[in-house]
This record gives sequence, structure tokens and C-alpha cells, in this order.
Amino acid sequence: MTVVNKIQEFINSKNISKYKFMKDTGVAQRTAYDLCNNPAQLPSPDVLRKICNTYQIQPGEILEWLPYKELETRFVNDKLTIRVNDDAIQTTKSEICALLYFHLLSRHF
Repeated sequence: MTVVNKIQEFINSKNISKYKFMKDTGVAQRTAYDLCNNPAQLPSPDVLRKICNTYQIQPGEILEWLPYKELETRFVNDKLTIRVNDDAIQTTKSEICALLYFHLLSRHF
């Protein structure tokens, strides 16, 4: 499960600047700008309460749950890429084999 904030989308729809958002809600400047610029940053419960109380909205208007997409895996040039939503890791076959080997060894000790 991935939860993202839609604060930038919300303030755009209300024609509110980041500065006005910060002043209206009383949240710290850094917090306001981080929330607006980074959808992966989630507001603390206190900040969420301030935003909802200020604009008289439900949390669901500025937070969204995104279900995981199907797990995508593929080998390209002997490298494995595993992607879930926008998160990805890349590794080689030998690194996977080494990891599995050490995992199996650790189960016997």
C-alpha cells in the first residue's frame, strides 16, 4: 500500500499559494513546502488536523491510498529489475545467488 499527499493539487484547485497555505494552517515553513513539493511526504497527525480544521475538509481530500500495481520483474543485460509502483531495485544474478546462499546458511546456525 502506498499513501501520498495531494496537498499541491488541493492548493492549486483553491488558488492558494504555498506561502498562504503555510500562513493559513500555521505549519512550519519547511513542513508546508516539503508537503507541497513531495507527495511521498505525509503530514503528521497534528499537521493533518491543522490542515483539515483550517480548510474544513476530510483527510481524504488531501491524502490518497494507491494500491500496489502488479509486481514487475525482468532481466536486462544480466541485471534483474524489480519494480512495484514507482519503487525499483536493480541487482545481478550473482548478487541474488549470494544472498540466497547466505540466507540458507543462516537458517542452519
